[in-house]
Amino acid sequence: LGIIISAGIALSSTTVLGNLIAGIMNNSMNRFRNGDLIRINELQGRVTRRSAFHTEIQLEDSNFMTIPNLYIASNPLKLTRKVNTVISTTVSLGYDVPRSRIEKALKEAATAAGLTDPYVYITQLGDYSVAYKIHGFLKDTKKFFSANSLLNAKVLDVLHEKEIEIVSPSFMNQRRVDDQRFIPPT
Repeated sequence: LGIIISAGIALSSTTVLGNLIAGIMNNSMNRFRNGDLIRINELQGRVTRRSAFHTEIQLEDSNFMTIPNLYIASNPLKLTRKVNTVISTTVSLGYDVPRSRIEKALKEAATAAGLTDPYVYITQLGDYSVAYKIHGFLKDTKKFFSANSLLNAKVLDVLHEKEIEIVSPSFMNQRRVDDQRFIPPT
C-alpha cells in the first residue's frame, strides 16, 4: 500500500511541480499579462487570470478556459499587441480580374471595416485563382474578434458591389481559345 501511494504521489507531483515551475517562469518572464490577447496552438483568447498552476483565458465566444501553465510553457505562444495590431483575411479570386482593381476593392473593404493603413499581399498564384491577403491596423484589441468578422463581411460586400465574382475553389472557368487574349486589360 505504501509503494502504491508513493508511486501515485511521485507521478502526480511531476505534473503539479511542472505546472508550478512553468507558472513561476511565465510570471517572472512577463510573457503576457492579464488583459492580453494570446494564441496557443488553436486556442485564442484574452487572459483573465494567472495563477501559479494555470492561466484562465476568455475565448471569442465569451466562455472561459483554464490552461495548465506547463502547456503554455511547452507550446509556442503568440501575443497580440494591445494597440495597432494587424487584422487580416484571405480571399481567392480568378485571373480574369485585374490585380489593381482587386487591391483597390480590398483596401476599400478594410477601410470600411475601421482598419487603418490597409495593404495587400498576393500570397499564392494557384492553378485557377490568385490568393490575396488584405491587412489593416486595428487601434484597439478590445474589438479584435468582431473586427475579424467585420473585415470578412466588408470584403464580401465590396467585392460584390464592384461585381468581382467570388467562386468556390472547385469552380474552374473554361472558355474557347479562339484568338482570345488571356491577360486582363490594365
